[in-house]
Amino acid sequence: MPAVNNDTPTTTPGEDEPVRLLLIGDIHYYRLMTWPWRLLGKRLLGQLNLWLRRRRRFDRRLLPETVRRAIELAPHRVLMSGDLTTTALPGEFAAVAAAIKPLIERHPTLILPGNHDRYTFSAMLGRGLERHCSALVPDSFPLRLHLNGGWDLLAIDSAVPRMLSSRGRVGKRQLNDLAKALDQTPAERGVLMLCHYPVLMPAQRQQKWDHRLADSAPLLELLLNCRSRTIFCHGHVHEPWLLPAVETTPAAPPTPGAGLKARLAEANHLTVLNAGAPCMVSQRYPRGQGFWEIALPPGPHEAVAYRHHAPGDRPGEPWQAHLHADPSQAGRIEADSSPL
Repeated sequence: MPAVNNDTPTTTPGEDEPVRLLLIGDIHYYRLMTWPWRLLGKRLLGQLNLWLRRRRRFDRRLLPETVRRAIELAPHRVLMSGDLTTTALPGEFAAVAAAIKPLIERHPTLILPGNHDRYTFSAMLGRGLERHCSALVPDSFPLRLHLNGGWDLLAIDSAVPRMLSSRGRVGKRQLNDLAKALDQTPAERGVLMLCHYPVLMPAQRQQKWDHRLADSAPLLELLLNCRSRTIFCHGHVHEPWLLPAVETTPAAPPTPGAGLKARLAEANHLTVLNAGAPCMVSQRYPRGQGFWEIALPPGPHEAVAYRHHAPGDRPGEPWQAHLHADPSQAGRIEADSSPL
């Protein structure tokens, strides 16, 4: 896939202008048929799950419609939180790269690897996502990007191959570099952090051990200690949500006596945004979960505009844009729903 063409209709916002981002989550593109010799080890289990379960929940036909809607919004930048594929097969990478090509050729795009994009050790060593998505996947992490006069982006790589589980890991080097980056960020600048795995879940929910980020506790500690207003964006869990820290619980059980519940209640600077899965169908989202549009103002303490875009319930119906209140604002704007 070619690198993003910067001579596109997308214009770079000025320092004193809002920057509009799209957050697109787990696509999980798949191929039902593949060569038998590729189905070794974990991939065999993944392919069995695909045939028995996942293919009934993920509709590949929804991806072109999602790409068209994203193009219509003309964002300044597109963020993809990982899991573009299902079992990291070469055919999956090629197919999803072709499907998103119209979008990434028009708009600057950043792609994070998810655990399904590094499903096996050979997939990671073969750099399948990097080869098919060329300059869109950073060479090193954490990555820092200047967005506008009030906000920076920090991207983290948390995807590692596992023999059986789906656990992720950021690693000590990235955590140390991230701590330095946050320490060097002035309190008057906002930080939008992008990671495949969550560190916080809706209240009363926790992740299963085999699906968690192994070092979520030290990453959460960095977020809680951050001086800047922070929006933590992630994927992995196939359900879109936008929550203030006070309405969340740690993805992994906290250490007794850590006082995290009280600290989360006081973490007014922290907002959690889950991308969802655009091709996953359910009773609530019969034509996919869509994606998020985020408008970051030039001042980090101003209200952020969050819009969740999702297709209509039936083919041919217009997309719906739901404006969500900014969880960090005391005087919240009213949420609305309007057809596009």
